[in-house]
Amino acid sequence: MRLILLYFFILIVYCSCDIKKSYNYDARSGITSSGNGLSCDNIFLSNEQGEINRKVFSYGEKIFFNFKNVDGFERIQEVAYPSMRLFVLDSQQDTIVNLPDLYASAPDGFSHDPIDLRANLVMASPMKSNQDYTLHINIEDKKSDGKFDIQLDYNVVPNNQLAIMAKKVTYDEIYLYSQQRKTAITTTNAFFKENLIMMFEGLEGFTEIDGKAHLGLSIIAKDKTGILIIDEKDLLKDQPLGIKEVKTRMSPQFIFPGSKIINPVTVSIKIWDKKSDARITSTTSLNIK
Repeated sequence: MRLILLYFFILIVYCSCDIKKSYNYDARSGITSSGNGLSCDNIFLSNEQGEINRKVFSYGEKIFFNFKNVDGFERIQEVAYPSMRLFVLDSQQDTIVNLPDLYASAPDGFSHDPIDLRANLVMASPMKSNQDYTLHINIEDKKSDGKFDIQLDYNVVPNNQLAIMAKKVTYDEIYLYSQQRKTAITTTNAFFKENLIMMFEGLEGFTEIDGKAHLGLSIIAKDKTGILIIDEKDLLKDQPLGIKEVKTRMSPQFIFPGSKIINPVTVSIKIWDKKSDARITSTTSLNIK
């Protein structure tokens, strides 16, 4: 009898020691989470449109990682002190993104309860499209050994809202970016007075003369009825650009300043070589609100 009681006593102690440990895999989002001392009621991904359940992201897309009711912090005078590290590994297990503490700017901690934490990551350089990556987020209690970690394997793909036509020109990435929202536009929606930037990264194939490229750049936008809204035939005129600048990034900008428009609007941006027949065009369709 004593042996049986001792066995149950040891079992109870063992269970109580592990009661704050957790492990979970969410098949919808692909997130694996584990906790030791810290717990989290709900983890979900979102973008500017709202909650998402996927692990394939468009290049340039801004993704939020949301942690609802993170609990278990050792509070000092009712204040909790969390830290959050975010890092990304490529397929070779090399660290390409490392953010040591996203909450370093909150040294006074948090007195509210429950505590909701959030991180975000823009799926852009040094990441590349058509590549696989692994994201890690480590939440720690600065006043104890409490930890809560997540891991997500994901893939970055090109922006499917753009139609690209190229002749003798190669590129790394092309995407439409909103300066105000600080994210790539991965839907057909944009706004009046929004500064829109078509990002061309890694362009190669243009003629180089004394380290310069002699290019043309046009922006044409038409509404549903074919009426011209933007008609910029050559923004560069006769101004040559450094070939290194061209390869790093070209970022023509445009804006719809009005308040009424017949949607959808077709925007076509063309870059061409004035010394050869090399050219590239990016076209997209937008609903301006």
